[in-house]
Amino acid sequence: MPDYRFYTGEYAGSLIPEGAFREYIQRAGDWLQWLEGCCTVVPYGPLSRKMALCALAETYYRHRRRQFCRQTQVGSVSVQYEKDTVPLQRQLLESARGYLEVYRGVG
Repeated sequence: MPDYRFYTGEYAGSLIPEGAFREYIQRAGDWLQWLEGCCTVVPYGPLSRKMALCALAETYYRHRRRQFCRQTQVGSVSVQYEKDTVPLQRQLLESARGYLEVYRGVG
């Protein structure tokens, strides 16, 4: 399981705050374990699995922020998050496919 130093260094991530990272990387690990149980998952390289976990964690983080924060305002700056039209499971699969080859079906 990648740690926050790997996330900010090797993966070059900055979206997830350090205090929230453990929750999201755990959710990513659970989802990837589920995927590996129902599909054949082959990493592209030695760091691919860790990189995929970081991408999945960011997908969960983005999804949670959009789900609970529709509009926010700080001073004169206002930000509105649109609800995703792509289901979360599809977003997770696309994030994983950036680093892992995923096969389903009969081999």
